[in-house]
Amino acid sequence: MLVSVLIITAVVAFGSQTFERREHLKEVQVSNTDVDTGEVRYLSGDVTTFKKQIEAGQISEEYMPKEMQNAILRLYDYAKNTNMENNDMRKQQLVYNFYLVQEQKSVPLMLFGNGFKAQFRELVLEMEVPAFLFNFGLFGFILYFVPFLSISVYGLYFALGNLKRITSPYIMYLGGSWLAIFLSFLSGYTFFNSSCMIIITVINVLLINKILELKEQKS
Repeated sequence: MLVSVLIITAVVAFGSQTFERREHLKEVQVSNTDVDTGEVRYLSGDVTTFKKQIEAGQISEEYMPKEMQNAILRLYDYAKNTNMENNDMRKQQLVYNFYLVQEQKSVPLMLFGNGFKAQFRELVLEMEVPAFLFNFGLFGFILYFVPFLSISVYGLYFALGNLKRITSPYIMYLGGSWLAIFLSFLSGYTFFNSSCMIIITVINVLLINKILELKEQKS
């Protein structure tokens, strides 16, 4: 009971802070105007600068390939049409990379990824899971991330089918594996961090061993 109260209190406290932060970001977004036009900017400062330089023909294709330039221009059009908040960096990064794949129309790049060469300043992907897909391609996503996702999904499936036999350590291992995935959707340096990666690997190995142990007990 005490644990439940503490969890609810923490969620309410964190949630209220999140709402306050969102309100603050909206206020900042409204006050963030383009110094040249006086209008509200729909993209971050660096990307807006890139957009203007591209339209003025000031960026060479050696520095930024035409596909990337087109992706930035399409990103601006999307941001303007949808009234995107200029401080919504995650959405900005996702839309840019999505358009970049469309512009490149390259099977090898889809399979093996763009790497970090496709990233310019504020367009660097902060979220790891999309970064796996766009930076490492389908092969990299499958080889690097899917094994962890598969273990977590199967661990949850096994737990739902054996609720009466699930122990506290099993719940901790399963929770840890899903927490890593959840955090990697929100930020970087989860799977990309060597120290975190060791911990994540150990948690997943312990989860697999626990599943095998429970299966042996059942048989």
